[in-house]
Amino acid sequence: MPSWIQHFGSKAQGAVRVGSNAGLADGELVVIGDKTFEWDNNAAVTPGNILVTIGGSEAASITNLIAALTANPPSVPVEAHVDAIDNKVARLVATARGALSNVVFTTTMANPANIIAPTGGNLAGGSNPGRRTIARGSHVVTALDVAAGACSIETSLQNAPTAIQVEVRSAAGLLKAVTSLVTVDAQKRIIVDFDGATNPVAGDVIQYLALE
Repeated sequence: MPSWIQHFGSKAQGAVRVGSNAGLADGELVVIGDKTFEWDNNAAVTPGNILVTIGGSEAASITNLIAALTANPPSVPVEAHVDAIDNKVARLVATARGALSNVVFTTTMANPANIIAPTGGNLAGGSNPGRRTIARGSHVVTALDVAAGACSIETSLQNAPTAIQVEVRSAAGLLKAVTSLVTVDAQKRIIVDFDGATNPVAGDVIQYLALE
């Protein structure tokens, strides 16, 4: 039987990577919310744009972009920091939770090594607070499931899950590392397709959690 949990909202995120500093061109843009940041090598930018100096290295350019964003945040504020592993990457995070933090995020950087993510035109992942319906339970794999090549697990959710988690244990309770494809069908059911190198067998227990 589905129940609910309180969701406090999430912050939109994105990233900029300068993989080729030599590939950065004067005048190329990164747009974040209502602010346009312009890469520059001659101390002259389009009026209204925010100057970001092309540095002597990829890491230096990223540092300059972060400094420009910190000094000139968009009206829906976004913060930036250097990635913990790759200093050629600036990680962007909205300061407030909610769908409104999914602000415009585009670029004119043409070199394929210089990229932003996501590439759909906005920062992504910001969602409003509210109740989220959760379904959890277990399914014992049957001989019919094995013959059919898949398990079909009813979640009883009204809307399609936005996230699912599946764990497979043997009848004795041992965790199994299976490689089956796990999807959700149009009826909001969890489908465990026995298409992997290691699949459940009859008697295994599939424990699931689905979040609406």
